[in-house]
Amino acid sequence: MNINTLIKTLEGILSDKYNVKITINLKEEWFDMRVALYIRTGNVNDLEGLKKQRNELLLYTKENNLIITKVYEDVGTDRTNYNLMISDSNQYEAILVTHVSRISRKYKEILEFFSIIEQTNTKWITTNEMYNSVTAQGRLCTNIMLSVVESFEMGEGLWVIYQK
Repeated sequence: MNINTLIKTLEGILSDKYNVKITINLKEEWFDMRVALYIRTGNVNDLEGLKKQRNELLLYTKENNLIITKVYEDVGTDRTNYNLMISDSNQYEAILVTHVSRISRKYKEILEFFSIIEQTNTKWITTNEMYNSVTAQGRLCTNIMLSVVESFEMGEGLWVIYQK
């Protein structure tokens, strides 16, 4: 669902529920944002996965009026283009990925990524998850996710006791 469809749906639901005309306006900064796409797969043979990510990101940029500045792609353990994307982060306003795991699956590496791009005022957005640094809701979801991940990595995870 693109952002415009979501807005119209929410306006309809809220207007029907409260019997008033409600209009939702997004911040102008979201529109015409210059973005870099980051596509990665850990498997060198997963060319279909790369193609799927690319298509999802291209569709998302079109539906949300985002301007693609550059596309970075890594395969396997090679992170050359990831490092290039980080060093180029002053050339665009946001980095767009399908999932946080495309950046890394490791908590410390994700925090490092956030810290580095924050220094250049670069935002990041996931298209298939509710995590981003553009909206308050996205930042809240990110902080909750990172807190849970951190607790598991520190051995403080939630324990479920199963009894027969």
